Amino acid sequence: MVTVERFAGTAGHVAGFDILAIGDLVTVLVGKDVLTKQTADGLGKWLDSHEGRVSLGWARTEDFNILYLYDKADDNFGFAVNVEAPDCSEWGYAPFGTEVRA
Repeated sequence: MVTVERFAGTAGHVAGFDILAIGDLVTVLVGKDVLTKQTADGLGKWLDSHEGRVSLGWARTEDFNILYLYDKADDNFGFAVNVEAPDCSEWGYAPFGTEVRA
């Protein structure tokens, strides 16, 4: 018997970057150039539990491009991918405004 493992994922384009997240692996590209491949423990489970609600975002600091995989309905919680400094990638809250719900 063959065991097939299901991987949740998402992909998109933001601020000139292509981002592909499948399971716990995040890949960021510009054109054909891979800028970073990072493993984020628990990302696949998080993507699975937030299926259909994951948004992509981008921010630029003086030194870094940061791409966000986040859920607006969860106060923008998600994973921040630091393109230039992978060791600085982390779980947290994306710094984008949230809608007020009545």
